[in-house]
Amino acid sequence: MARKVVFDSNTWRKVASPSKFPNDQDIAVYQKIHAACQAGTITGLLSETTFTLEQIKRDDRLSWIKSGTQVAITETTDIPGVIGIRIVLMPSKTIAPANINMVKEHLNDALQIGIRILRSKRIAGPKSPILTDQFMFVGYASDEEFHQFNNQSGEVARDLERLGVGIANIKSLGNTHTSDEVGIHWTDGIASLPETDENKRKVAEMVAEWADTDALAASIAHGAEFFCTNDMATGSTNKGVRSIMLSTNVAAVTQKYGIQFVNPQELATKLAL
Repeated sequence: MARKVVFDSNTWRKVASPSKFPNDQDIAVYQKIHAACQAGTITGLLSETTFTLEQIKRDDRLSWIKSGTQVAITETTDIPGVIGIRIVLMPSKTIAPANINMVKEHLNDALQIGIRILRSKRIAGPKSPILTDQFMFVGYASDEEFHQFNNQSGEVARDLERLGVGIANIKSLGNTHTSDEVGIHWTDGIASLPETDENKRKVAEMVAEWADTDALAASIAHGAEFFCTNDMATGSTNKGVRSIMLSTNVAAVTQKYGIQFVNPQELATKLAL
């Protein structure tokens, strides 16, 4: 039976196109994983966030967040006659992808060996000009099935957010900059941030962490067995950003949901490739 593996943004291109990385010290491992995807031993998956959130240029991520507006959404509750209201951030859905031609080439290679993309839909999420064809995505038997998986992804993402990771980093940053003058919601705090180099670097890392956590949530909702990544949480930790890839968080997520975090060499070893 094929094993479901989601490849993180730092591993998928080498799995999809190992011939384009001949000098990589681990190229033999990537070639084995590539062959396993092609043979159907591995059901290779990518997250939509790899092509949306992570394709926003790092220097543009703060201005992208600041382009957002607050929208009130009404929701039914479990209490009869009571309606809930939540405030969400709706940034611009227009992005200027970084290295779009290179990403297109690698994505085409990925699709050729059967890798498909998991939907990861957030109200605030941008749309990718790369993801234009339905065949690129994991298929669903019906709209109802899609909504079931999407809702489950949202539930898992909110659960992970309680660890202080994902979009929780951005909310926390915003909350520390609220005031009576700028507004009391976290989105007001983000909107008030000056576009300094330090703030740009911090928010860039926070958006990357948001993408990783939503990718993991989609992976769990779709029953992936492995999340293949080289991320050791070093960069985000050095910038004061809480990462889902921190060892304590990885252990907690594996214990609760069963998904295993592996680097490419570990994946090849576990699957005896």
